[in-house]
Amino acid sequence: MAQNKRVGVRFMVTLAVVAVVVFAAFQVKQYCDDRYQGTDYYAKVPDIAMTLEPVRSDSGELFGLGKTYRLRASDPAGQLRDLEFLVMQGEVTRMPQPGDYLRVSASKQLVVGWSFMDKASVPQLALEKIDR
Repeated sequence: MAQNKRVGVRFMVTLAVVAVVVFAAFQVKQYCDDRYQGTDYYAKVPDIAMTLEPVRSDSGELFGLGKTYRLRASDPAGQLRDLEFLVMQGEVTRMPQPGDYLRVSASKQLVVGWSFMDKASVPQLALEKIDR
């Protein structure tokens, strides 16, 4: 009888550990999806000053020159979202300029990538929103 109790306790402990591991795995997956799984948005770079600014670390170390883009973007269905991202000089062959169309991949938390687009390739509903 005592051995049956020990087996029962071990089973309950094992079950609890498995439940905690599954819960933790779900939380990690959710975090990664929220942070790194991007959705495509479309934006047109507005008529803004293209002055490059010094980019520094939290400790003040100079990384180089860059430009922070703050864009009003649209998903293919026409839903608008404000996006912000930094482009470092030397990281790309050409900095986005006023009038350029961009595809911006953004997660719930940050921009995970971007690329240039032709106006003709931008979905119609998005184009209507960003061409205003």
